[in-house]
Amino acid sequence: MSIKAEFATMRRTIQAQQEELARVGKRMFQEACAAIFTTHPEVAAIVWTQYTPYWNDGDACTFEVNSPSFYRLDTGEGEESGGDGENGDVEGMVEMHGVWWPRTKQPVPATLAALKEFHQLINDASDVMEVLFGDHCRVVITRAGVDVQNHEHD
Repeated sequence: MSIKAEFATMRRTIQAQQEELARVGKRMFQEACAAIFTTHPEVAAIVWTQYTPYWNDGDACTFEVNSPSFYRLDTGEGEESGGDGENGDVEGMVEMHGVWWPRTKQPVPATLAALKEFHQLINDASDVMEVLFGDHCRVVITRAGVDVQNHEHD
C-alpha cells in the first residue's frame, strides 16, 4: 500500500472517530446539562461562544471556548440588566463571579459551585467542545435542548 493510500485510510479513521466522539459526547453532554437543570431549577439557560479568532495581536490564533453565561427566567421584577455583549446581553441579568444572575436574587452556594464547575469543564475540554459544536458558534443550552448558532466575531 502506498503512503498516499495509508494517509487516506488514517484520515477516514480519524473522521470516523470524531463522528463517534461527537455522537456519544453530545449525548453525555446533554445528560450532564439536564442534571444541572434538574438539580438547579432556577437555571434556565447556559450560553457561550467558541471560535478561533481571526487576529490575535501577532500571536497564534487558536480555538478557544469563552466564558459561559448562566441565565434564569426574567421575573419582570425590575432587576438591573448587565452584560458585556460577549454572549449577548439578556434583560434582567447581572454578572456575578463569572456567571449571570439577577442582582436581587443571588444564586445559592450549591448552584454557584455547580456553575463554576461547568465553566471549568468546558474550558478544560475546549478540544472536545470544538468537535461537539464546531468553530465560530454560539451554543445555547436549555431544558429543550442544544441550539448551535453561527457567531460573528472580530
